Amino acid sequence: MAQAILAQALWWPFTSSNSMNYEVLNAYVAYSGKILSIEVDEIRYLDTGRLSCREVVVKDAFAMVVAVRKDGSVVLVRQFRHPFRAMALSFPAGRVDPGEAPEEAARRELREEAGLQAARLTKLAELHEVPEFARSVGHLFLAEGLEPSPGAERDDGEATMQVLRSTPAELQRMVRDGTITSVTVVAAWHHFLEFRAASQREKSLGLALGLALAFALGGLIVGRQSAQAGRSIQLGWVRMGLQYLLM
Repeated sequence: MAQAILAQALWWPFTSSNSMNYEVLNAYVAYSGKILSIEVDEIRYLDTGRLSCREVVVKDAFAMVVAVRKDGSVVLVRQFRHPFRAMALSFPAGRVDPGEAPEEAARRELREEAGLQAARLTKLAELHEVPEFARSVGHLFLAEGLEPSPGAERDDGEATMQVLRSTPAELQRMVRDGTITSVTVVAAWHHFLEFRAASQREKSLGLALGLALAFALGGLIVGRQSAQAGRSIQLGWVRMGLQYLLM
């Protein structure tokens, strides 16, 4: 019974016991490996009484870093992926070790895989790879203010890893034409683009408000010399500032 309660609790907040149309009769670990384990939940549907089972892949959390250089180029790594027996492009990424904060893991992976350290690290999002049958949390970060960090040691299997740089336009093309197929890389890139667009909108809004205020103050100054002309110029400048604001 305790195992069944634990199995249900681990799925929160995806669902709650009130929305489940089945009960967990038994839960056990069918396989435990180095990077993942497989849990099996034996269940019974409440409406029909039919018995079934759910297999759940459990993986450690991971951190992925979209690292952007001063010139706007993005850091990529090309690494051999054993399941596909092929090289694949990715952002620097890796597991979050036990007791390690996601931010620490992100900085460590950036240092180990790309030989870089970041002055600024911004959390972009958290995601779940395949919540249909897996329990794994991914932490996505933006790294800026990059500087070389020599001397970092790579893990086994990373000796052939290549560090590349790509322009945003080139990376977007590789996502579109299927050169990059990893769902986590595509998701991280999407979150970065959304973050960058939001930042640009905030900068534009601040600039527009500043211009509107400057135009208004300018109109007040001119208005001291000629009330009617000053009001006309003031309104014109304010109108221009507001139009810029709404662009």
